[in-house]
Amino acid sequence: MSRILPSTNHNGDSAEKEPLVPKVKVEQPEDKMFLRKVGPYQFYALLVFLITYLLNQLDRYMLAITIKPMAQELEFGDKGCMIMSNYTESDLGDVKCNALQEQKYLKMRSCFSSREAGCTPFVASMLTDIYPSELRGTALGIYNWGIYMGYSMSYALGNLITAADINGQGWRWSFFISGIPGIAVGILMLITLKEPERKNASKEAQKADNEGTKEVTASDGICVKLGRILKPFLAPSLILAIVAGSIRNAAGYVFAYNTQPYFNSIGESKEDIAKYMGWIPIVGGSLSVAVGGFISDMVVKGRGIYARVAVIVASLLLAAPFAAGTLFFSPPWAYICQIPTYLFGEMWIGITLAIVVELIPSSVRTSAVAVYLFIISNIGGNMPLLVPPIQNAFEDDGLTKSQSLRGALYILYPGLYVLGAVLFIPAMFLLKRDQERARELEYVNMEETK
Repeated sequence: MSRILPSTNHNGDSAEKEPLVPKVKVEQPEDKMFLRKVGPYQFYALLVFLITYLLNQLDRYMLAITIKPMAQELEFGDKGCMIMSNYTESDLGDVKCNALQEQKYLKMRSCFSSREAGCTPFVASMLTDIYPSELRGTALGIYNWGIYMGYSMSYALGNLITAADINGQGWRWSFFISGIPGIAVGILMLITLKEPERKNASKEAQKADNEGTKEVTASDGICVKLGRILKPFLAPSLILAIVAGSIRNAAGYVFAYNTQPYFNSIGESKEDIAKYMGWIPIVGGSLSVAVGGFISDMVVKGRGIYARVAVIVASLLLAAPFAAGTLFFSPPWAYICQIPTYLFGEMWIGITLAIVVELIPSSVRTSAVAVYLFIISNIGGNMPLLVPPIQNAFEDDGLTKSQSLRGALYILYPGLYVLGAVLFIPAMFLLKRDQERARELEYVNMEETK
């Protein structure tokens, strides 16, 4: 009986026998924890950007909280307007004073919008290159925690520190405390952060690059530079997304600049307002943008960018009734309604920014994001100017100042939530169309290379 010898390799060694039962590759479940997917540098960069944005927002809202004691002490502005620095508590019958205030506000808002465009565009572009698409929404959402942290801290510092009157300097210490840390953070960024390699563009953005969007160089003329930066904004889907985002942003500005006047008008003290608004935006807003980014990152897998917009529409429609509840109920329930309002209503920020950076070619991403922020900040930031005329119209119908302010806020706060959601719906379908066109183009290119 012959014996079967084991096979040998060219060195004469016996080769390993194949197993009788083939090995089955067991796939490990996907780790969906954000912190387990990011590296140390990714986490560190995000933390530094978050602190930077917090300080950026803190000084902005600090001005809204401390403007009245500042105006009274420094005696700046028109004398008649200075005395009634909080326009919702004033007699708005003086047309000259109103026009002067609106002109000053428009100029100030444009300056703020230009200054804001110096932070987030660079950060959004860098985070897009640092984080892959499945983590991008979450990263941008965490970065936007800075808005709510800065906004909440402005009540604590602006009201309580000013009232403490440290060294007899009142409101000045609010700005000392909020401004000095920025110097240290700026030095830290300069030393420890590095410019990432440009990558992680979506198929739509890559298509735009392939169709002729080139790197903007110093040798290009102003018109050429501006044309390349503005070209992505000609897409109907991006236009609608920006308009819808501007409307939703306007609702936030309206209530942010009227929170203290409104609660004062219904009998709440500055200390009462700080007690609730000093923590609600941090908790509700921070959870909202992080959860919203995480959810959009999950639904975008296998569906594409347009699925992110569906999350925005649903969140805004869920938040609108609670925003109305803030105006309908008396404290403390008015404050409590702010928690779900923030929890659902602030998801749009990180998601919309993620949509914009994915639709814009990497070669012009930073400048284009600056344009995006300039647009939504000017449209949204100037919307509070509509509060006084609407309030006047209600007063002419016989309502009190408090009731008139509440009526104006019903229109420009929960009302704009609903309008923003409605405008996001056609943007969602246009994004889906653009995504399908990009996939068809990619399929045709693959067929041609065969």
